[in-house]
Amino acid sequence: MSLVKYEIFSKVVERGSLTKAGEEMNLTQSAVSHAINGLEAEFGFSLLNRGRSGLTLTVNGESILAYIHEILNINEKMNQEANAIQGLEIGTIRIGTFTSVSSHWLPSIFKEFKSAYPRITIEVYEGDYEEIEDWIISGKIDCGFVNQVRSELLDVVFLKQEKLLSIVPENHPISQQDNVLFDQIEQELFIMPRYGSYKYEGYHDVKRFFKANKVKANVVFELLDDYAIISMVQNKLGISILPQMLLTNLPPDVKSLDLEKDCHRTISIAANFDKSPATRKFIDHVTQWVATNYIS
Repeated sequence: MSLVKYEIFSKVVERGSLTKAGEEMNLTQSAVSHAINGLEAEFGFSLLNRGRSGLTLTVNGESILAYIHEILNINEKMNQEANAIQGLEIGTIRIGTFTSVSSHWLPSIFKEFKSAYPRITIEVYEGDYEEIEDWIISGKIDCGFVNQVRSELLDVVFLKQEKLLSIVPENHPISQQDNVLFDQIEQELFIMPRYGSYKYEGYHDVKRFFKANKVKANVVFELLDDYAIISMVQNKLGISILPQMLLTNLPPDVKSLDLEKDCHRTISIAANFDKSPATRKFIDHVTQWVATNYIS
């Protein structure tokens, strides 16, 4: 079976569309459709459901996709290893990240990394903590920035511990204090950050912190977008708690404050133990960049 068909199938699933997959791979929709039909004929069963709402994986297709990801990953690692033996820095790295790292770390990291390794291609996938860990385990991405990791299948490199701060409207009575007390949080409307499906409680820094300190927040909104949370606070719809790196350029009418007790999140980078040469180089670069730019 052709690796090209595997690549086309993987891209179709990723994009959810024959047309979008073809555009990204410089193929006609007819060629993409022919490749998928050929793959289904070789396997002897359908891989995709084709309906008005779009393409979805069949049960069999979902089972096969995991093996196709593994085959494509092994092929990429083999090519990178061959290039490394020849002294060539060539390859593709798929990186998972979340909002604060995307906006505050990655521009500088990518600029320096691309300068050192111009022939290594980077693909970025943005998700929440849970999605990123699942993507690494499944082989959808090569490495990713994570918080608390539940899986023992991953090699995790600690990068930084970061303080979480409360944010309140600038003219709110609490804004004049040095820190926000737990009983004050309970008396305010609270906008909760949302991370994943909470199958693993350790992903959620704020909820874990509240549980440890017996804080019962009056949650009125739960949002994934950190900057939407800041806007909500700016419009006096509640208070919230966010990572410090997101709060360096707050609007003038929003203020950040310490909490009654320090709360932190951990930022690490994780990958499978069997990393490609390009992935190893990227992780080494990130580790050095953080050590150079931050004092823990």
